[in-house]
Amino acid sequence: MRCAVSLLVVAVLAAVSGPARGTVIFDNGAPSGFTFTLTPSVQAEDFSLDEPAIVGGVRFPALERLGGFSGSMSWSIRGDDAAAAAAAQPAAVEIAGGTTSAVTRTLTGFIDPNHKNAAEGIYSFDVPPLALGPGHYWLILHNGPLSNDAADGFPGFFLWEGNGDPRGAAGLEDPSPFDAAWQPSLGERSFQLLGVPEPGTTALALSGGACIVALRRGRGRRARESPLTRRPHEVVISSKRNARS
Repeated sequence: MRCAVSLLVVAVLAAVSGPARGTVIFDNGAPSGFTFTLTPSVQAEDFSLDEPAIVGGVRFPALERLGGFSGSMSWSIRGDDAAAAAAAQPAAVEIAGGTTSAVTRTLTGFIDPNHKNAAEGIYSFDVPPLALGPGHYWLILHNGPLSNDAADGFPGFFLWEGNGDPRGAAGLEDPSPFDAAWQPSLGERSFQLLGVPEPGTTALALSGGACIVALRRGRGRRARESPLTRRPHEVVISSKRNARS
């Protein structure tokens, strides 16, 4: 019975969390045809928190064609630039950030005919646990290190997907040479911020993992007595999307 409960928790964690662990604490909507270049520009999208939260991961949809993804992501989370007079924009100093190559890509199976048949994927990465209070913030993403500023074009590119539903401040982009000359752009960039697992949930997940090992050992002994073996499988969770025409 204990193993059954633990395995149920593992299944729920997989369904809710995806590659980067934790529950969704902010969701900026599903993609619906908008795209934003991640290589020759740094992209910024705002978000607001109504209560304190601990951010542990980022997940976003993107279109990639012929190796357009560099294999790493530069990221940062920033507050507002209090000196900006005309409109809201990110502060020059980040609250947290870095460049990570520990990025997980989960293909959704969607091929976009409007972007040279680029494949869509859900890209996820963990960040060091970051405690944020209620307020207005910015998520900033770029394809690889800032030295990677090649123009998009044929054959390869990497595009952050988004939608046309206005939320909060206008999204911004900073074209190369990345000098914080932020420019507004039409549309919202889709992304989710993920929290960190509760300690009790983590313990249950570990217990579930032990049960899985025990079950696999049992199945392995039975498999040696039978010509039929079950091939391991991976559950792929992708974000919901609007219907495409």
